[in-house]
Amino acid sequence: MKFVNNAEIKKDSLRYLLLYTRMLVEIWILFLDIGLETMDSKEFDEAVARLHCWGIKIQPENRKKLFKLIDRDNSLQLNFIEFSDFVVKMLFESLNE
Repeated sequence: MKFVNNAEIKKDSLRYLLLYTRMLVEIWILFLDIGLETMDSKEFDEAVARLHCWGIKIQPENRKKLFKLIDRDNSLQLNFIEFSDFVVKMLFESLNE
């Protein structure tokens, strides 16, 4: 497949790009459904419950500690970047198990 300036992209690379894009869109929809602009720890608990069906399993007793680790700016709110980085990392880890 050829693009601008005759740059080529292999079929597998395009497939992975599309899969990753779809994953981010699904994470965005989940984020908007729960938190809108940011997500507090209570909303994070709800998100974690939904992520269980994606294969991401987090024990309830670990959620508060995990929330603090994900909240890089210590705002007590997760923005989309913080949340999506966490979800993508967890999804890739679950694929490697």
